[in-house]
Amino acid sequence: MQDEPWEIEQKGYERGTNPLLGRFSRTFNFDPVPYGSSQRNNFKEQLKKDLIDINYVYFGEVKLEIILYLNEQKRYETPDLADLDNYAKLICDSLKGSDGIFIDDCQIQSLNISWIDTTKKGYFEINISGHPDEYLMKPLKMYEMENSLYYPLSDKIWTTEGIIEEPIDTELLNILNKMVSNSKKRRHYLRMEGIEQNRAYFLSRYLAPILTGFHKNRVIDSGFELVELENWKENNFV
Repeated sequence: MQDEPWEIEQKGYERGTNPLLGRFSRTFNFDPVPYGSSQRNNFKEQLKKDLIDINYVYFGEVKLEIILYLNEQKRYETPDLADLDNYAKLICDSLKGSDGIFIDDCQIQSLNISWIDTTKKGYFEINISGHPDEYLMKPLKMYEMENSLYYPLSDKIWTTEGIIEEPIDTELLNILNKMVSNSKKRRHYLRMEGIEQNRAYFLSRYLAPILTGFHKNRVIDSGFELVELENWKENNFV
């Protein structure tokens, strides 16, 4: 008997191949540390190690909730624990990139961080919520388009029948680039007609792909392979 859609989604989530209807939740059983801590690099390595089983990344906007479990007495009576915003910065940085769960922290549309008293060793929880379809399987590459932004693509596609492989070829890249180009031209036309910049941006998005494009500075150190526009065009990329 074939599994129902919910069961397929649940099993995929447990295997780390997809979020659960756009949601991800996990408890990390080690101390959160603030951004300025000398243990910053060790913390990032540990968090990414705990995400090694996650085989997808969100490419759209996400809502991020962080719950820290900290000792109340230490928080009020010692200088050992930092302010919440210092914890948030390091956690957000640790969640991005090729070994994280989203591409860049510019995707975080909403951030909520709180703390709860615990008499045990410190730990923390992370809850992420995004659009159910706005994620891609790892590994993925970032392809530059004519608007100088980089768009994520993967040759692995999650389906209810299982993961299938569909190689990224020149035809697909040309289709994506055409959409990006049309959106860019539309925005330029609207600006020439006197439409305010922000309004022109949103009106031109009707022609843009659902994929999010990222500035190079946001992905240059992400760990994802970047494929320049001239390379995939000139080399007849396959």
